[in-house]
Amino acid sequence: MKKIALSLALVAALGACNQSEEPEVVGGPADPMAAELANAEPVGPVSMILSSHSYRCADNSVVEVAFIQKGEEMSATANPDGEGTAVLTQGEDGTYTAEGVTLSGEANSSTITYNGQSCKR
Repeated sequence: MKKIALSLALVAALGACNQSEEPEVVGGPADPMAAELANAEPVGPVSMILSSHSYRCADNSVVEVAFIQKGEEMSATANPDGEGTAVLTQGEDGTYTAEGVTLSGEANSSTITYNGQSCKR
């Protein structure tokens, strides 16, 4: 009989607990940037590297080229023999250019033309 009474007391105590399905949220820090984030402009597309390869050119130099796509825009980076990276933008004719640098080729091609000389992977 004592076991039954003890079981009933335990069930009654558990029944008194909060039966809500929703988690209880108690205060918390206010977000100081909530209004700014709600009114912010949408973020544009993320840049995506389509391919990145090293090419050996006719003069025996090496150029590392990465073809990059951001939305509809295409660009490339070229790093000749570790001299520094040039960011090239694609023109209407498909040639990538920057100050003193020209590059033509496609992301997965085995040959490109870098500053007028043929380069192979």
